[in-house]
Amino acid sequence: MSQRRWLWVVLVVVATVATVLFLRRSDAPDREQVTLKVIGEDYSPMQGLEKIKDRFTAETGHRVEISRFDAETLRKKSIGDFQAGAANYDVIMGAFYDVGLFAANGWVLNVGESLSRDGWRDPKVDMNNFSEPILNLSCRYKGKLWALPCSAQCMFLWYRSDLFGDPGEQAAFRVRYGYDLPQPAPQRSMTWAQYRDVAQFFTRKAGEKAAGKTLEQDLYGTLLQGKNHVALWFEFTNFLHSFGGTFIAPDGTVVADSPQAREALSYYVSLKPFAPPGTVNYNWDEALSTFQSGQVAMVINWSDAITAVMDPKQSQVSDHTGFAAVPTLEEGGVTASVFGGWGLFVNAKSRHPRAAVQFIQWVNRPEIQIAWAQVGGIPATLSTYRSPEYAKIPGSAAHLAALNHLVGWSNEPYSAQMISIGQDFLARAVSGELTPDQALTQIAQRLRGIVQSPRGS
Repeated sequence: MSQRRWLWVVLVVVATVATVLFLRRSDAPDREQVTLKVIGEDYSPMQGLEKIKDRFTAETGHRVEISRFDAETLRKKSIGDFQAGAANYDVIMGAFYDVGLFAANGWVLNVGESLSRDGWRDPKVDMNNFSEPILNLSCRYKGKLWALPCSAQCMFLWYRSDLFGDPGEQAAFRVRYGYDLPQPAPQRSMTWAQYRDVAQFFTRKAGEKAAGKTLEQDLYGTLLQGKNHVALWFEFTNFLHSFGGTFIAPDGTVVADSPQAREALSYYVSLKPFAPPGTVNYNWDEALSTFQSGQVAMVINWSDAITAVMDPKQSQVSDHTGFAAVPTLEEGGVTASVFGGWGLFVNAKSRHPRAAVQFIQWVNRPEIQIAWAQVGGIPATLSTYRSPEYAKIPGSAAHLAALNHLVGWSNEPYSAQMISIGQDFLARAVSGELTPDQALTQIAQRLRGIVQSPRGS
């Protein structure tokens, strides 16, 4: 056989192999059934997705296997998989503050580009149906779309409606403080000064009475998620922004030690006498379980934990819990709601990228969003918020109102590093190791070092 003919055969073989590899890589045209590996947080949204995932299989033939872990383990496993260049997971539930980290390292697909590929776009998903603030906070980095929403949780006030609604408690509060006991609502709850009064008022010992019943355990007015944990950073940020402060100004200037920030942290620490003794060791898990046990009158907590607090099998307060706006500094002031949403990312090394992109669109279809919300999902689509089915879900009114006051955080690649620094010094302030002023001075100095560094590290 001539040399030219041999060369032609080799080229044909190479081209054939390349084509086969491409088809496997892109899942085009998705005729074969695949198994998508999904990793997410072991909380109500991903637990709810587990309940409805078979609908995706019935429609597409693709199976979905979901691995659920606590938030810290989830992050470690996801980043470890990325750094190893592995594809143990096709779809990753990633926190909003990690968008920049994932994108800058090339670990995830550019979803915007993927949706422009022929045949990859789901016609049932309208990008205009997403809340722009949620997309910007949890899915976009430097103007590009790297994910689609997974869970749009935010923080607001939870309160014991049996205590606040009791006529005897209302009369006693009026006598003691000279004004009516605030009645929290989704749009407006109370001022922070009133919040401290209410926290003091409802702090009682076992054997005393509350709402006409003798207490079998101590009752506390509130609690703090005071552990050296990311939960503390997020909880305090509600206070910080409603006091008019922030950690980093829009122009990139670090203002974590501003007068407003100092006032906010001093106030936050002042609530300790009305919180359980162990509050310095609380994160969001302890905050949830303590409220479920009926030990606190009110707390600032996450919307994705509402399913657990409204479950009578888990909660002693399932039939008398209300949800309302985060308090404000002054009457008529600006409330704040910290955003803690997640996105669904596609691993850049996935062997099934087309099916994975198909899946993250599928969960954002209007009919799936409703079904998901009914079993613990936190929707990100405008049509869901307008639906009567969503309005029936506990906490939906407070969540919807909070979306107008979302407070985000940086999604630069070094964001998690800054949170780690912040939570450390905030915890020292809560424990009394540092004064609020000392803690914020340290936070500001270290954040300036990160932001001003050429590489941000």
